[in-house]
Amino acid sequence: MLAYSNVAKQFSVFQECLRDDGNNIRSAAERLVVAYENDLETDIYNEFVQFHKLLKTDFGKPVVELHQSAESIELRMYKLITGANLQRVFPNIKVGLRIYLSLMVTNCSGERSFSKLKRIKNELRSTNNASRTTESPNVDEPRTRGVARDRTQRAD
Repeated sequence: MLAYSNVAKQFSVFQECLRDDGNNIRSAAERLVVAYENDLETDIYNEFVQFHKLLKTDFGKPVVELHQSAESIELRMYKLITGANLQRVFPNIKVGLRIYLSLMVTNCSGERSFSKLKRIKNELRSTNNASRTTESPNVDEPRTRGVARDRTQRAD
């Protein structure tokens, strides 16, 4: 659970954009840049201030309003940026949202792979156990039979 709380803290800037005051945007944006310094520019703060103001207008209402759908707010933010062709206005925010939205998918696919691997191993173990019980040597047979047969084959 610690990993998920760290991810939530790193990407808290998106939640800060929804708050009325937006006072913590700078510190939250700095945390995101520190975590992904190779992917994001350091002046991302200005983009988030403008994005915060955009969300307060009628244009940002579809993101801020409660929806009946199961879409996350971050996904709605991404759809707003791409649907309104605002990628050039908010390039770093788009990159940050893409990173955030892909994190959960990559984690789930990894967990799914491990659970499949566990299931396969269990199936292999059960089939190995079944084949061992059906192919177990007869206790009544003497073990020297196989050894004697090997000696005669070598003599030929």
